[in-house]
Amino acid sequence: MKVQLALAAAAAMFLAVPAHADLVTNGGFEGGNTGFVSGYTYESDGNTNNGACYPAGTYAIVTNANHCHSLWESVTPHSGQWEMVVNGGGDSSIAVWSETVSLVAGQKYDFSAWAASIYATNPADLEFKIGNTVLGTLQLDSSTNWVNFQDIFTASGTGNLTLAIYDLNGDPDGNDFALDDISLIPEPASLGLLGAGLLAMGAWRARRKVKSA
Repeated sequence: MKVQLALAAAAAMFLAVPAHADLVTNGGFEGGNTGFVSGYTYESDGNTNNGACYPAGTYAIVTNANHCHSLWESVTPHSGQWEMVVNGGGDSSIAVWSETVSLVAGQKYDFSAWAASIYATNPADLEFKIGNTVLGTLQLDSSTNWVNFQDIFTASGTGNLTLAIYDLNGDPDGNDFALDDISLIPEPASLGLLGAGLLAMGAWRARRKVKSA
């Protein structure tokens, strides 16, 4: 009976672990131009003026890329109602999107972002960084299909770091893209191990009881 109670308690603890919250405040841009910082110039009327996203180095939050630039394709958000559309600039050292997040040493994090070309010429080459660490790059192509970048990493220290996206393509001719569904989620690995450990302990006690009977 005690073994069954221990197993039940372990299972209940494991199942009751809540989903970890996304550390990115407004990764789907449903909150508009809030929760992040950009080194590019924001065009507030981008969703209603298809001449707003000029020149290079500008961005807007829209429901369709074509709303902000007459030459951009009709690319809608990856999910939800809003997306960030970017007229790629010529300085690859400027963060297109960034947010400061708080990390815990030893914790694993799952980073994900979606991007799509919105103009066929000279696609963007995106770089994703946390602090000074490059998580990876994503070379877009001329298609307007949404593509995903994902990386799981372990924080080396505790503290605040800047999560940022850069456009490594320094040619402003074309180089236009959309971003959506940016997320950074702690993995509940340690809690899962705790639950697995309790279950293993219960199984060991069950086997011990059988042997001693």
